[in-house]
Amino acid sequence: MVSIVKNNNDTTSILIVENAKSLNKIVNNELSQLGYSCDSAFSLKNIEEKTSETSYNYIVLNLYLSDSQEVDLIDNVSKLSDAKIIVLTSIMNDKLRDKIFKRGILDYLYKQNIKKTVTDIHSLVQNVERNSLSTILVIDDSRTVRWKIKSILNLRNYNVVSCSTGSEGLEIIQDIDIDLLILEMNLSDMHGLDLLNQIKSNPQYSFPIVALSNSKDDDVIRKALKGGVVDFIRKSVSVEEFLLKSDLWIDYYRQSKELEEHKYHLEDKVKHGISTIELLNKEIEDTQAEVIFRMGAIGEGRCKETASHVKRVAKYSKLLAQLYGLSDNEAELLELASPMHDIGKIAISETILNKPGRLSPEERRIMMDHPKYGFDMLSGSNRNVMKAASIVSYEHHEKYDGSGYPRGLVGEEIHIYGRITAIADVFDALGTQRAYKNAWSDERIFTLLEDEKGKHFEPRLIELFFENIDSFLAIREKYQEHL
Repeated sequence: MVSIVKNNNDTTSILIVENAKSLNKIVNNELSQLGYSCDSAFSLKNIEEKTSETSYNYIVLNLYLSDSQEVDLIDNVSKLSDAKIIVLTSIMNDKLRDKIFKRGILDYLYKQNIKKTVTDIHSLVQNVERNSLSTILVIDDSRTVRWKIKSILNLRNYNVVSCSTGSEGLEIIQDIDIDLLILEMNLSDMHGLDLLNQIKSNPQYSFPIVALSNSKDDDVIRKALKGGVVDFIRKSVSVEEFLLKSDLWIDYYRQSKELEEHKYHLEDKVKHGISTIELLNKEIEDTQAEVIFRMGAIGEGRCKETASHVKRVAKYSKLLAQLYGLSDNEAELLELASPMHDIGKIAISETILNKPGRLSPEERRIMMDHPKYGFDMLSGSNRNVMKAASIVSYEHHEKYDGSGYPRGLVGEEIHIYGRITAIADVFDALGTQRAYKNAWSDERIFTLLEDEKGKHFEPRLIELFFENIDSFLAIREKYQEHL
């Protein structure tokens, strides 16, 4: 019988499965230099041979091998090893991606240049290893839902504690340190809003709370966001989006605690470290800015758009703000805030977001609520970036002539952040393929912008846009999709 070699030290073992031998060798060498113990395999048969002799922590897997591919390959590898599977592929297929995530993979990475590929793998592994220090509490009265969520989060090495009632949840929160709460809003012993109020009334509880529900009650969603919920996840959400949001808020809370702890200690020695404290304050702002961009990207991703859209909107907004005469600080603040213009879409059903063709009047009414949802989510913060993001979310669908929504503001009643982001968003959206329309030509986009001067858009901003059109096109070229 062949003996299994176990890792009896702290070295993380990775099996690189890639049928292109040169790429396999390069990735193996690069990861080995980072301190990992790496082996190589080139086919399913090789994987069987390797895993019969060695127990691996991770398997980096090309989806297309000579003797097995796609879902069948994932199923076969899962039978051979308990290692966490990281898919590495050049194939961009959303349906296949969703299927494979449901099979329990750790992540689905696209092949890029070697340096970026290795960096992505290294960052992922480091974060997963660190996740064992984080605890997530799941409160849901359905045993099936609790089991499913626990299975998903265990992929990322999180400690998961669960219970079925709000009263049990409060006891757990009092007994152990929680890094994230995933809360069902309709519990058997109390409403989620009541539990939320009890938690938020205690200043010692600062962990983020994500609401989990299939409710379509707009009032509940609005009250939950106002009550301190940082995000809203529907139970029908994809495995990948669930993991992305969980990782996002765990990472944000982790960084915030570390930075606040450092800041606290430094403030005791303020006369020796004023400059360092200022640096930490900036780092906290930067952390929030990163959350804003990543949440904006997730919000766009739910309606099949990419992070490139929010990146371009951010760059267009900064440029237009500078041209309009705003200070560099304000222009940079708008650049950080504008990616959250559509964050309120997390409260809108994917059926509506991704519907091909026109929305019904009722669907249109629901869609028009997303600016208010975004404002409710962001407006409670005292941070400048979050305040700016709440304005952008609330006002980017207002129109200069008063025909916009949600409040029908006119002219300069609309904050300059809203007026600028409106142009940046429309310019980019019209030139992008969407579920319900094809991308427009530049000529057609420019005609619309000119026609809407003084109606949808502030005239001076449109004039600045056309006077500097080459700069805007250069930004679009630099931040194309999939780059």
